[in-house]
Amino acid sequence: MTAAYDAPADLDPAAIHRDLGDGDRYVARASATTAALNLPRIVDATAQQVCQWAAQLGPGLGILVQAYSELAFCGQLAVYPDTVVAELVSGVWEMSAAQQPISITGTWEPTRGVRWTHVSGAVQDQPCTWLYEPDAHRGHVEDWMIAATQRWTEASAPGLQQLLGVNQGNAYGLKFHRTSSTGVAAQNLYDNVPPPSSLQRIAVPQDCPVIGDVHQAVPAAGEVQLDVSVCREDADHFDGLIDRLRAAGVARVYLRSGLLSHAAIRLREAAIDVRAAQ
Repeated sequence: MTAAYDAPADLDPAAIHRDLGDGDRYVARASATTAALNLPRIVDATAQQVCQWAAQLGPGLGILVQAYSELAFCGQLAVYPDTVVAELVSGVWEMSAAQQPISITGTWEPTRGVRWTHVSGAVQDQPCTWLYEPDAHRGHVEDWMIAATQRWTEASAPGLQQLLGVNQGNAYGLKFHRTSSTGVAAQNLYDNVPPPSSLQRIAVPQDCPVIGDVHQAVPAAGEVQLDVSVCREDADHFDGLIDRLRAAGVARVYLRSGLLSHAAIRLREAAIDVRAAQ
């Protein structure tokens, strides 16, 4: 369950307990009525701590509060008029995770909602045969995570396609995650998704420089591979790296963290071509 508050400065712990029950820990995220990047959040906090944090937010922001529970996996969904693509990682998906996501692709179908056609793994491509759901995960994307994403996308197909109409037929992205208490749940929407033709993973040229740290010097090269991990609270460091990439004349970046990741979104906004690295 999610509780939304339009006036977070006036929020008190009693309201959180009334709306979400007498839990011990909560997660809260700032919300905006227009597109915004790197909105603040607080994780694993008491109701009192959430209220103190909320009172310091800037004007025009609301907050969304949920009972805190460990994330099993996170994902990003790219919704196109004819196809749908999901990228998944286990645990928390930060701005640019070192973990390479699993990618699943499907086409819209009237009866099932989605006909799944392809799964791309970190090691090899596999057919779509995912059937079971164990109780725990082991630090990587497992079959049950893919199955849960497929079932949720199929069940949500009418609403996802309706949003296409609201967006005037233009593709959009949707972030989601799965916890033990809420199941799979949508988090936010965004417009910046790659063209379907660029989603296939390609081999990185052997002489392509690799940047493994956001503070690393950027070589004067037309192409680089990024292999960095940045939390949202340190987003300004990643923005600084993007500025250095542009100053060095980098026109293409190869990412292992997925074309729907926050890193890929920020790079596309900077007019840098982003490709999925094998």
